[in-house]
Amino acid sequence: MTIQRTRRRPPIYRGGIPKAIKDKIPDWYQEALLWMMNKYPDVKFHNFDIVFSHNLNRGRYYRNKIGYKKGERPLIQIKTSIDQYGIWFYNMKSLGILQNCIQPGIKISIQLIIVHELTHHVQYERELPAGELLTTANELIYLRQLDSYWFNKLFVNGTGKVNPEAITKFEKTINKLN
Repeated sequence: MTIQRTRRRPPIYRGGIPKAIKDKIPDWYQEALLWMMNKYPDVKFHNFDIVFSHNLNRGRYYRNKIGYKKGERPLIQIKTSIDQYGIWFYNMKSLGILQNCIQPGIKISIQLIIVHELTHHVQYERELPAGELLTTANELIYLRQLDSYWFNKLFVNGTGKVNPEAITKFEKTINKLN
C-alpha cells in the first residue's frame, strides 16, 4: 500500500510532559498515524495540527467549531497523562465490550487516544456521521493488533473469563462498519 508523502507540521508539545515520555511520543505517534493512513488511504492526514499535552483531561478534535477559529487547520489534542484508572472506552453495547477501562500503560494508552482522535478526522474528511462508534471500534481493532492481552480484558465476564459471545458481537459490528 502506498503511504502519503505529504508535508505535515511537526507536533506541538505543551504542559510539562516528562522527558522520558516526550522522547518516545514521536515514535508512538508515527506508529498510530501509519496504521490510520493504511486503513484510510483516501484521507488526508497532513492537514491538521496536533498538540500533545500533560495538562489535558482528555483528547479532543476541533474543526471549525467553538474553541477553534473557523477556517484554520483542524486541531487534535492528545492527553499524555494517564492516571491510575488507565484508559476508558465508550460503553458501546453494540461492540460487545464488557469492561470499559483497562490499564495497558502509557504507550498503548496514548496510541489509542491518537487513533480515536484521528478517527474523528476521518469522519469529517469522509463526511461520515459524527459519533463514538467508529472511534471506539478503531481503538479496539488497533488494540487487538497491538496487544491481544489488553483487548481480551475488555471482553471478560463476571467469572473472569473472556466471553466468546461478546467477541462475536464485536466481530459482527466491525464487519458492518467496514
